[in-house]
Amino acid sequence: PKIVQTRKLSIVMYGIAEDTSHHLQSQFASHQFLEKIALPAFAPHHRIQARSIEEILKFADRIELERNSLPFDIDGIVIKVDDFLLQVDIGTTARSPRWAVAYKFAPEQAETKICEITVQVGRSGVLTPVAELEPVSLAGSTIARATLHNREEIERKDIRIGDAVIIEKGGDVIPKVVQVIVAKRPKSSTPWHMPTQCPVCGSPVVHVEGEVAIRCPNRECSDQVLRRIAYFASKDAMDIEHMGPKVVHQLVEKGLVKTMADIYDLTEEEISILDGFKEKAVQNLIRSIDKSRKTTLPRFILSLGIKYVGEGIADLLATHAGDIDSLSAMTLDELVGIEGIGEKVAESVVSYFENPENLKEIHRLFHLGVKPERVKTQKGHPFFGKTFVLTGSLESYSRLEAAAKIKERGGKVSGSVSKKTDYVLVGDEPGSKYDKAKELEIPILSEIEFAKLL
Repeated sequence: PKIVQTRKLSIVMYGIAEDTSHHLQSQFASHQFLEKIALPAFAPHHRIQARSIEEILKFADRIELERNSLPFDIDGIVIKVDDFLLQVDIGTTARSPRWAVAYKFAPEQAETKICEITVQVGRSGVLTPVAELEPVSLAGSTIARATLHNREEIERKDIRIGDAVIIEKGGDVIPKVVQVIVAKRPKSSTPWHMPTQCPVCGSPVVHVEGEVAIRCPNRECSDQVLRRIAYFASKDAMDIEHMGPKVVHQLVEKGLVKTMADIYDLTEEEISILDGFKEKAVQNLIRSIDKSRKTTLPRFILSLGIKYVGEGIADLLATHAGDIDSLSAMTLDELVGIEGIGEKVAESVVSYFENPENLKEIHRLFHLGVKPERVKTQKGHPFFGKTFVLTGSLESYSRLEAAAKIKERGGKVSGSVSKKTDYVLVGDEPGSKYDKAKELEIPILSEIEFAKLL
């Protein structure tokens, strides 16, 4: 707490996760409530109840003019359906609510010069060109580098070393080059070309047909190893505390770790040779490594770094496979048969498990005590493989709790009613989803019926 106090953090609250009193009926009312109980919320002139598109656009224009004078950074406004019951009826997709949309302002831009173009090697071997810039202030920070994405992007924009360029933060986060000022280009300028050899290990690069990316095929390339292990240890994957990129860099540089499994073979004596690691730091890292041995199957799948497999896909694979052995044995057709898994992802998963080196690494991880928990789904349960839609207010469960119980029993939760829906769970004051379910003759469950089936 004392360290946090020195950072002078502040907060602005914009919503209430769950109102168990059911007194608040709208987004606007929740802002007023936060203000009433003296919690830091948006100032009254930074929120409106709009009744037309014109009002929304007028508000957006005013906020954009105030943007640079606000005590926090913004990149736009959020437009929401005000009524909470309507929000429930409109529902969500797998990633975001359907009842809210972001209205983004034009990103801030700045002019600078490309001093050099370097090439980074990612954990999967992809070569990414990076513009090394004359430092320039942009959107509250000093920018000295910007991604150039790939060879095709450089050719399309004809980006060269020495060019004067306009940069902006993509989504106000990642700096990128948006325009070359050709009129300021030096006469001695020549086109830039992607290297034919990996800049790290010297291996000849490859261009896979159908892909934009150019790759280093050498899995032992030190930059690939470093980024693969850093990803494996990251918070979203195995969540090994005290093992950030700087620590991983030391472990790889000193030859202590070459594979993911090597992490679990580290000794106190080996860790103690790292810069800045005294007895307490060594013990903290040893404890974190040991703690990470027990993990969930979705996290473990994600940590393997399979191409195209992010958190959502890892969760789907874990739910349908149940364990790594079953996943490694799944065929292309079986994977494509999982709703949400496309052919590209399925091919990547099959290819990963066909590689004996990958299987060897997984078996070594298991041998060293890594134990991903099986996904506990009740395959014989009536909910298994069924798709549910929830509507109305439930008395005994929050919507998240009800959804969790469905998933634990092998079911899926969707945000909208269709012919593929198997059940609609209906609470108090259901909306249009209830009407759609009756129209499509989809079985409707009351909360009591739902509880009995559990």
